Amino acid sequence: MRDQYNLGGNFAGAFVQIGEADRGARLSPNDAWALFMQMAQTKEPPEPTALPSCSTMPWPPHPLFVARRNTLTALAERLAGSRTSAAVVQSAAAAGLGGIGKTQVAVEFAHRYGQFFAGGVFWINCADPDTISIQVAQCGGRGKLDLHPMFEQLPLPERVALVRQAWAEAYPRLIILDNCESEETFAAWRPTTGGARILLTSRRSSWSASLGITVQTLEVLDRPDSRELLLSFGPHTRLRDDEIVNEIAAELGDLPLALHLAGSFMARYRYDGLGQPARYLQSLRKQVLQHTSMIEGDWSPTGHDQNVARTFEVSYSDLDLSSPSDAGAVQILGILSCYAPGEHIPRGYIHARGDAGESDDELEQGKEDALRRLADLGLIDDRGASLVVHRLIVAFVQGRIDPNLRLAVERELLSSAEKSNRVQDSRYIAEWEVHLNHMAKAALERASPVAEALSQELAMHHYHSGDYASARDANEARLARAEARMPGSDSEVAHALNDIAVSVRPFNPDRAAALLRRSLDLQLRSPEKHEASRLMTHLNLGEALHRGEEAQQAFHEARRRFLRIWFRPVDDAKREAFDRSDDETAIAMQMDPDRLWVRIICGLAKARDDISAEDDLLSDLLPQTPEDEGFRHWEVLQRLGVFREAAGDLVAAQGYLERARTTVAESFGEESPLLGDLLAQLGAVSAARKNWLESRHFYSLAMDRAVAALGWNHPATNACSNGLVNAQTNLGEFDEIRTHLTERLSHLEARRVRSAELLHMLFALGFACFQLKDPSAAEAHWRRGLKIANRDPLKHRGSIRTFKEFLRRLHHVSGGRSRA
Repeated sequence: MRDQYNLGGNFAGAFVQIGEADRGARLSPNDAWALFMQMAQTKEPPEPTALPSCSTMPWPPHPLFVARRNTLTALAERLAGSRTSAAVVQSAAAAGLGGIGKTQVAVEFAHRYGQFFAGGVFWINCADPDTISIQVAQCGGRGKLDLHPMFEQLPLPERVALVRQAWAEAYPRLIILDNCESEETFAAWRPTTGGARILLTSRRSSWSASLGITVQTLEVLDRPDSRELLLSFGPHTRLRDDEIVNEIAAELGDLPLALHLAGSFMARYRYDGLGQPARYLQSLRKQVLQHTSMIEGDWSPTGHDQNVARTFEVSYSDLDLSSPSDAGAVQILGILSCYAPGEHIPRGYIHARGDAGESDDELEQGKEDALRRLADLGLIDDRGASLVVHRLIVAFVQGRIDPNLRLAVERELLSSAEKSNRVQDSRYIAEWEVHLNHMAKAALERASPVAEALSQELAMHHYHSGDYASARDANEARLARAEARMPGSDSEVAHALNDIAVSVRPFNPDRAAALLRRSLDLQLRSPEKHEASRLMTHLNLGEALHRGEEAQQAFHEARRRFLRIWFRPVDDAKREAFDRSDDETAIAMQMDPDRLWVRIICGLAKARDDISAEDDLLSDLLPQTPEDEGFRHWEVLQRLGVFREAAGDLVAAQGYLERARTTVAESFGEESPLLGDLLAQLGAVSAARKNWLESRHFYSLAMDRAVAALGWNHPATNACSNGLVNAQTNLGEFDEIRTHLTERLSHLEARRVRSAELLHMLFALGFACFQLKDPSAAEAHWRRGLKIANRDPLKHRGSIRTFKEFLRRLHHVSGGRSRA
């Protein structure tokens, strides 16, 4: 082994030459190809070994190199080819954003697989195209290819021509074009024939198909590999806290360059407070790209700039703002950076924009050209249907985003959330819930004009999804911000209290009522400003209290205020607005008076425990013609069905519910999740009529819509499932029950499920197994249920008795556990 250094002072041009002294003798073509063919037989990347003595490799292997084994093997498979392809130049690219480790992958590939290229490994840095010819010429001199006895005295063009002629021979060589960003550069310097293989590194991931380049896109590291890299810099054992390590890796987006800098920083200051992981994480979160560790850097194993922001600046500075296409790319990058960093952004979120009268086709083409430009610069990851922007690039772009552009994106997202919440279809929001979460939080921090509305829609989405705890958290975040601005923010505090009460009412109506009373107290400080808000708060208070004198008073107050704003019966010609502030006007304009009237009348009926509200509903809300039926009217029909069911008139109840079902289907389609409630209620009415076939039919349809729109863990889904199992039990369809409940349990195992619901499922599943002559399975389910119930014996006394009784009966019937 020998190391050759440039001792003339030009260390920038030094090459580390690692090779055996006696490997200067060239192998015969047959022997060279036989050696090369061994590369295809390697299943795992080999350990780094000496390179052929003619090689030019400026960088040694990295002792801390982690992961990327699959990337190395994929590149090896692409470049291996076969002996029959000796005249076809195979090319592969390692592509990705700055700091992802492209050059290091190429270095590692060279040192691990270079042993199979008897013709040598040749490293060319294409960052400065003007120096490429000089680097190519250096490959043919003494100690390298030795192409001519007077090689160094030949003119540069002749030296370059001799090297390129050698590269075109049918002899296996590896040529690495580092930082090759241009198709023209690649086409100009690649061998067009011969046995050479080309590996290039580039930010761009899309290349002309005619160039024959297979692209291997480098992703950020997997979290275990990120932890290994962070922990590989020294004996700083205090970093062994997995939670802290994970949070540091997450903050840096698992980007190899950033992880390398973070690990070296903590190792350097491991005996000082600066290097303590918890303190480092805290300071990193305040200013990630401006943190000292991300700026000053460490020694680079590949000679790259150890400054994360400047790494991104290389790509960003290539965008020419005087060019309309590049200016459009900058605008789209700003839009993408408003969304949650590192998450998939559906392509449809990015709308083509223009102000010069462009056609739709021109705008769409401009958008796609801009996205491709950003992908070629490594600023975004274009995955076809979705786009991803790394969290550190988002941090880099944040200060460059036009505030008006950010506000426009927030308003677009707000509009989408409002539409989805209006039809109570959580499927649409679920696709981009992560972005709504991120944008609502960012808007609150920036005090955006739409911050309150975004947070409110986020909370409403959680509420419709059955995630009441998240709805409460979103509303409490609004409350904290509003209280921090008091005095002067009474209205915002009152509205937040009202919405928190709605989100906690399903599981804690007493707390909901207390919050609503506090909201009313705030509104009474300036009653003239809160006419519409007090209507909603009284209505919510009545629904929280449900029954009793205070509930009736709340509903009556809501009704009185309603009639001050909207006159009944509804007549657009007679509808008048009362004197109210601009804020209250906006609130009133968002209300659907017919839906409010239904809630008030139904609330009064429940509070009085009678069904006299039916006449009020029929008097002015039912449509007079089929064409007049719409969103608000199906709710009227549904309420009437519920009233008739409560009165025991099941035939009339089913008639109202069927009419409501038809109205919704015609207005919103057969797959609308709004049909779920109606179908479930029809299933309940059919069950009350002992029509089990019809009940099973309705509950099955309701179950399909509930799972699609709400997921398996929503209370409405649970109710549909329980109704379906009840109908199947009465029909004796125990095999179907076992299949259904087994699937339901499989979806809920990884989620936190209410114990009462889990006990119910386990009992029903065990009973189905028993009826199917499988007592051992029945016993397993019932014993599991008994074990869960015993964790809280006071709460589950009835369940414990039931499980014990059925286990006793099981043993009696089967003759004991052993026989079972």
